[in-house]
Amino acid sequence: MKIEELPSKIFHPLLILPIAGVSILILEGVSPADSLKWVSIWILVAMIPPSVVAWNTGEKKGFDVISRQQRNKSYVTGVTCLSLALGIAYFFSAPKPVIDLGIYGVVASSVFGVFNRFTKISIHTGSLSFVAGGFLTIMPPIGVAGVIASVPVGWSRVKLDCHTKSQVIQGAVVGLTSGFLAGVL
Repeated sequence: MKIEELPSKIFHPLLILPIAGVSILILEGVSPADSLKWVSIWILVAMIPPSVVAWNTGEKKGFDVISRQQRNKSYVTGVTCLSLALGIAYFFSAPKPVIDLGIYGVVASSVFGVFNRFTKISIHTGSLSFVAGGFLTIMPPIGVAGVIASVPVGWSRVKLDCHTKSQVIQGAVVGLTSGFLAGVL
């Protein structure tokens, strides 16, 4: 493995989002067991299907989704699946932080999907920045660490020729802004 691959793998969206979700729920007062249960449901219902759709559509570069067709289909699937997971959470009377986390996911995926429709942005950087923005509102030191960690992730995405500097910056700005707003609202 090359050194430039490490930040993208360590802070991969499919790893960082579930870990952050469990952490945020625990910080918001949900028991560790319930946090794990609800995040597992989100993974099964809302993360796996869009990942499979993206992987089975268009070109592949490792685990990266590189064609616009892949990204467009994965966002539509993602928002649909996130909405379904949110409905499940409502139906089973999930704690308020679980519902809030689902709403943040739907909003963030919708925002990233709209941006993706017009330009390619780095979701690796955007996801980490989204998490950092959310943590800035509930535990600022973790949020600042997330912002700092997004720098090597952005470097990695450019170095691996998956994104331009502009796409990385756009992902970071969109992610940080939507994460912070989700945490404030």
